[in-house]
Amino acid sequence: MNSIFTIERVLLHAISVILTSMILLYAQNSKKTLTQQYYSSPYYSVGDILDSKEPTLTIKSITSEEIYNRTTGRMEDKPVLWFKGGGKGFVLSKDHCEQLEQLFGLDPRSYKGKRVQLKLQHVRGMSTISIHDLGGP
Repeated sequence: MNSIFTIERVLLHAISVILTSMILLYAQNSKKTLTQQYYSSPYYSVGDILDSKEPTLTIKSITSEEIYNRTTGRMEDKPVLWFKGGGKGFVLSKDHCEQLEQLFGLDPRSYKGKRVQLKLQHVRGMSTISIHDLGGP
């Protein structure tokens, strides 16, 4: 009887190793980490900036999107910056809005075509994203 349990354990362990290897191989072949595969977002985050080495982007538009606020637990309308070439948007905080106004003026319609770079910035022990002007029309 003990040999049957031992064989079952060995088989279960082998299956577990094989499945783990398959998942890791799939993740390597898809060039995405497991986190990116299962917890991706349509919006840029600090992790995306680390992965893409501070992307250079051209502003396409700003829209208002309903975004989940983790602090309040509610959906809220937030401005989102979208870029040419599709891909992810960038949810703007009040600080980001003020930063854009300082860089490009008060009229958000004038931001279209402006080239920016999203960079990591460390503030009070936390990583955040800042917007840098790279020129443009």
